[in-house]
Amino acid sequence: DDMTLTLWNGTIIGPNSTNHAGRLYSLSIRCGSQYPEVPPTVKFLTRINMNCVDRSGNINTRKFTILGKDWKSEYTMSKILGDLKAEMKSHSNKKLSQPR
Repeated sequence: DDMTLTLWNGTIIGPNSTNHAGRLYSLSIRCGSQYPEVPPTVKFLTRINMNCVDRSGNINTRKFTILGKDWKSEYTMSKILGDLKAEMKSHSNKKLSQPR
């Protein structure tokens, strides 16, 4: 049991009108002992091609800055997942070919 709520599972449904449409993305979210002052570590478990995610599913916080320099302790898990979904719809990501 995770009584401290440090480990979360997240799901994002790929947005319509993108190459992510119809896909279901699973993510792991780990909140460290300094959360919420320090952002959680978020990783895609489902393979995805996005400019802020490496081949292992790790999010580059220099490119997805709400988990880096722009983090605010009042951000929620919903905010993080919503902003990742918005990033999928961005001009630089919406047409990227996706792994099968």
